[in-house]
Amino acid sequence: MKKILILIITIVGILLPLNAKALSGNVTVSCAPTKLNPGEIANCSIKANVQGGEVSSLHAKINTGTNLTLGQVTVSSIWAGDGDGGIIDLYTDTNKTSAFDIATFTVTAKTGVYGATSTVSLSEVALYDKAFNENKFTANTVNITHPSNVNTLSALSISGATINFEPNTTTYSATIDSSSTTINATATDAKASISGAGTKSLNYGTNKLDIVVTAENGTQKTYTINVTRPDNRSKDNNLSSLKLNNGTINFVSSTTTYNVTVDDASTTITATAKDSKSTVSGAGTKNLNYGANKFDIVVTAENGTQKTYTVNVTRKDNRDSNNYLSSLKTTVGQVDFYKEKTNYSLSVSNDITEVTITATAASQKSTVTGAGTKNLVEGENSFIIKVTAENQSIKEYKIIIIREKVETVTTNNNLKKLTITDHNIDFNPDTKEYTIKTEKSTLDIIVELENSEATYEVIGNEDLHDGSIIQIIVTDKEGNNNIYRINIDKPNDVLESEETSKDEQKEPTTNYVPIIMISIFIILLVITIILFIRWKKYRKEKTI
Repeated sequence: MKKILILIITIVGILLPLNAKALSGNVTVSCAPTKLNPGEIANCSIKANVQGGEVSSLHAKINTGTNLTLGQVTVSSIWAGDGDGGIIDLYTDTNKTSAFDIATFTVTAKTGVYGATSTVSLSEVALYDKAFNENKFTANTVNITHPSNVNTLSALSISGATINFEPNTTTYSATIDSSSTTINATATDAKASISGAGTKSLNYGTNKLDIVVTAENGTQKTYTINVTRPDNRSKDNNLSSLKLNNGTINFVSSTTTYNVTVDDASTTITATAKDSKSTVSGAGTKNLNYGANKFDIVVTAENGTQKTYTVNVTRKDNRDSNNYLSSLKTTVGQVDFYKEKTNYSLSVSNDITEVTITATAASQKSTVTGAGTKNLVEGENSFIIKVTAENQSIKEYKIIIIREKVETVTTNNNLKKLTITDHNIDFNPDTKEYTIKTEKSTLDIIVELENSEATYEVIGNEDLHDGSIIQIIVTDKEGNNNIYRINIDKPNDVLESEETSKDEQKEPTTNYVPIIMISIFIILLVITIILFIRWKKYRKEKTI
């Protein structure tokens, strides 16, 4: 096919007059991406931009380096022809001018290709004008790089120690008696990058220092130097003495817990470290609560290790603990009081609305709260008398005074609200009678009472007709009734319809006309048949 197409183009070029203007412009190839790792694919395209005439056909060859594999070539839909093997021979019935697409293709980086540069180019580029005159073009070249995968170091050193470096050895150990060190590292490939080098602070003990080499293609290798910094600091975290200004401690540096009892409201703790390079915290003047008080003295050695000494100081509580009452009285009744009894109860008549409670502490150092003049409500009234001793211990006395209730009877038997669904009424509790026009046989009545203790009943709200009366009877707790009436007024057409319906129900009428007509027809038919039979018999006899 390709040879036939080239032969046709050559013959037509010889036969046609050579008076066409030469084509100008360019043919370009582009690829993306232009950086490929092994197995990665770039998408490429061929385009043309031509002036000076129309293009009827074209020819080109796609060239790739040894590191690339040419993939499928797809010809633009405006052309006929193919691009098998990277050789493009195309033609079109509609000649092309200006810019147009020629074809697209892919290239794949071969396995194991690193650090090289490949090219994608076109050769034998020829465009034929409308008269099939050949116009040769030179296309551009695309460079595709293959990133390096080299991620090793060529040199590695650390200040303060010597390591025997080998590019393929990734773990090293060193001992450095210093607070810092400097790491120097050089990559084998200049295109690789290094992180983790430079000056590093060293803690006491083991320090893990990582140097990461990143190759141009992104692969990484990590070199690790485990640096041990010897810890020569003092480990002594003992006290040489521990004292209280108002208590006695039998101090031994190996004993860490002490118990002391004092009478004072404060104490001063003095603590001295055995090693001058150690620090002490927690000593000094301390306020004391009554009872147990715990204080921790922490000794921190130069190397950071700690030891805690605990001093438990008990402050004696000599305060009065008496939280009893010596008397409890009220203005409304006698209280059978004795100090160990903490609950009392009294009953009073309804006309007593307040009471004065008097309470006296058994100790002058105690305080009493909750006494005084109190208002009384009907029913139960509870009052708490609290006695607080000097040592803050508390005792509570409870007195309950029950004021007699007076029951009142509510005689309100009014409606508060009257609602009839689909009907508007101007309801007033004092208006006892209403008239409703309706076609319904029953009403939807909603009632709300003014008195929650009252009850109500609806009578006559079924089979409603003109003149019906619905009664709503409200009854209070004493049995007194209040009656609200609803008069039913039905429209005339409804009444007539109801009367007619009733008449029809009373005197049902049967239509006998069809039955009579059918009976007459049957009788006449029978007579006709009889006469016909007799006539035939008569004719037969006469003939004989």
